[in-house]
Amino acid sequence: MAEHDDEEVLRLGRIISHPLRLRIVRALAQSAEEPISPQQLVSLTGGTLGTVSYHVRKLEELGVVELAQEVPRRGAIQHFWRLTGEGRKLLSRAGVA
Repeated sequence: MAEHDDEEVLRLGRIISHPLRLRIVRALAQSAEEPISPQQLVSLTGGTLGTVSYHVRKLEELGVVELAQEVPRRGAIQHFWRLTGEGRKLLSRAGVA
């Protein structure tokens, strides 16, 4: 196995190492490029807002998700996320999403 393949496998392992991360990437994959807020991800995955937000940030660090939009709501900023092109390819090749 090539070194590049090894790195991809390790990265995929970090992405799906937690069941909630797997549910998050699957929800984002099913959204078909439509950005999703953490609150929407809570409804889709059954996680809490705190844990969903934590795992979305970890997925962003791994280059799988990206901030797509920020919308002012009631004095705060609501963030909307989507899979990156690279994240979509990686998850598709792995059969995850």
